Amino acid sequence: MKPLWYSRIELARAHGLDDHFTKLTFVVVNIVCTVVAVVLFPIGVITTFLGGLLIGLTFGLLLIPINLIWLSIFGALAGTSWLWLHAWYLRPLLVLPGLLLAVVGSVFVVLTPMPEETLRGDKALKGFLASEWPLTWLIWQGPPEPRNPYTHSDTRTDESERASGEA
Repeated sequence: MKPLWYSRIELARAHGLDDHFTKLTFVVVNIVCTVVAVVLFPIGVITTFLGGLLIGLTFGLLLIPINLIWLSIFGALAGTSWLWLHAWYLRPLLVLPGLLLAVVGSVFVVLTPMPEETLRGDKALKGFLASEWPLTWLIWQGPPEPRNPYTHSDTRTDESERASGEA
């Protein structure tokens, strides 16, 4: 059974940009992050075990700086992803920083101890948020709702209010 958040990834892939540059960038980022994660996995098992011991010794206080570091990485990933989706003219400039951020995010997720998140599947979500760049923003926010041309954006229900322009 797939986790609930995986449907957001599938929707982002289905509704994401379909230009060739975005597809090529997505494939390159995905391949590089997968290779890095596979290579670092044996080291990640050791660091997760040792880090789990340190987290236990510090009564969980070590998770605070770990999560703050992840939040800064995620913020940069989401910000560059948003720029990628909304400013097409910046895409050539965002390829290298986005790739580097995705690799740093993947390395961080593989090497950091997150025992409770591993059990819940949140560590996998963080890995997907990093390796699915430039779709990170779409995964986090969800794809845009399709617009229905038959509904009015005007929230006023009374015909006389719409005609007179009063709220």
